[in-house]
Amino acid sequence: MSYEHHGDTGTRLHRIWKSMKGRCYLKSWKPYKWYGARGIEVCEDWKNSYLKFREWAIHEGYQDTLELERIDVNGNYEPSNCKWVTHHEQSLNRRDTLYLKFLDTDETYRLYDFCLSNHINYHTLSMWRVDGIADEKLRCLLKRDVTIIGGKKEVVLV
Repeated sequence: MSYEHHGDTGTRLHRIWKSMKGRCYLKSWKPYKWYGARGIEVCEDWKNSYLKFREWAIHEGYQDTLELERIDVNGNYEPSNCKWVTHHEQSLNRRDTLYLKFLDTDETYRLYDFCLSNHINYHTLSMWRVDGIADEKLRCLLKRDVTIIGGKKEVVLV
């Protein structure tokens, strides 16, 4: 691979590109254990060319206020699995994100989004889980059987 002249060294987008590669390939980086050590890689085009990454980023709406997110948190850094999102949106897409699954239909919703759209206070629901009463409260509110999946522990509400 030859050196690319792009004039972006030190820009936020260039730092994002370098950090993405570092997380996946530099064993000395602390985040490596959550990325490269789990088998997450960067597609060849992006790994070998900042210019190709920059072209994709601009085409997909990159702005200095957005962050790079992998849609599937277990997938690679590649165009079909990445998008630009706000910090808040990215904070909701983690390996410990909670989901609400309706048992009668297999419909699944990110728990935070479900709470927002159904006027359920997410922090209240979190406290219900801590207190062990989430099952009773959600059954009463929703009048349906659901399970909360994901997160650090799984809670089944029947």
